[in-house]
Amino acid sequence: HDIAAKRGVAQPHYELLTSIITQAFDQYISTFNTSVLIPTIGNNDVKFHYEFPRTQEDSEEYYGYLYDLWFNHALGNRNYTKKEEVKATIMKGGYFTYEYSANLTFVSVNTLYFSVKNEQFNSTVSNEQLDWLESLLRDSDQNRRFVINMHVFPGMYNPGSRQQFWLDEFTTRFNTIMKAYGSKVSLLNGAHTHISDVRASWTEQASINEGGFLKGESTQKVPYYANFVSPSISPVFLNNPGFSSFDIDESTGKVTNVTAYFFELDQTYNTTNHGLSFHSVNYEAEFGIKEWSPMEIFNFMNRAQQDDELFKKFLVLKLGYRLDQQEAALQVYKNLNMIDFDNHNKVYWCFFQFMDSQDYDACVAA
Repeated sequence: HDIAAKRGVAQPHYELLTSIITQAFDQYISTFNTSVLIPTIGNNDVKFHYEFPRTQEDSEEYYGYLYDLWFNHALGNRNYTKKEEVKATIMKGGYFTYEYSANLTFVSVNTLYFSVKNEQFNSTVSNEQLDWLESLLRDSDQNRRFVINMHVFPGMYNPGSRQQFWLDEFTTRFNTIMKAYGSKVSLLNGAHTHISDVRASWTEQASINEGGFLKGESTQKVPYYANFVSPSISPVFLNNPGFSSFDIDESTGKVTNVTAYFFELDQTYNTTNHGLSFHSVNYEAEFGIKEWSPMEIFNFMNRAQQDDELFKKFLVLKLGYRLDQQEAALQVYKNLNMIDFDNHNKVYWCFFQFMDSQDYDACVAA
């Protein structure tokens, strides 16, 4: 974290950065041996913070390094039969797809091309990548399911001040794709915020009651999109370091047993006891999220909005803290101005639901 240089502020430490990435990857390989690995590019993984490569020379050097690391160095990926297709999209923009089985595909999206931090840099890769994603979902067999990995996910955030992750045009385009083909996406897995989270977006559709056509017409909220935000290894926001896992049925694409694992820093800080102390948080056992789906996350949102104790439990556990640390955990969110129980935590629930910046701003202003 923070090894990537900020252009014009610090000298780049690119050799150090790539050596750290390689060392980390070697650790993954030694642990998971021949497992398939689906990496994705984050804002701290590039030569200059948040920036995608801006020249052909930089693209060839950086993406060539990643392709070699990901698909030649990693034992589980080395014998993939569609490596040339993977190489073509990685060399174009650092994104790729991996057909894991007859019905399951993993997708790695390079969302730096959509980031508001790159507004001043035009790249044809931005729309080409979304064209690629849309055609991938649209043209696939109805039974095929997808797990989409990305680092900076679309949406809003407010850790003390309003943050927008993607430019509006790309958020709107992605939103349209999800509305059309989101039923094929078993899990969208993001990161970036360091604090684990879940999000759900919905659209309003007409609901016709038994009174007949147009009689008693009303609208109902229909969720179409759900995003899981994985916890971070870095504890920079006072979160405990963590990672996540899930089970997926290869034939149906159903995702269950979503679990986060956290290393308890308070058990090792300022002590000579260097033993590993960690705990896990199972989203079904703790929050009633049995099967990952937009409807399940939407229903959880409704329950948590109406139950302050459930919401507090959620806040504590997703930060990686134990329930006996509730006061300390809630103080972290208060210091970031992310929660306000006197105002029904409006800002939090607005960025929980709304991907689009205009919808989010309208929600906050309401």
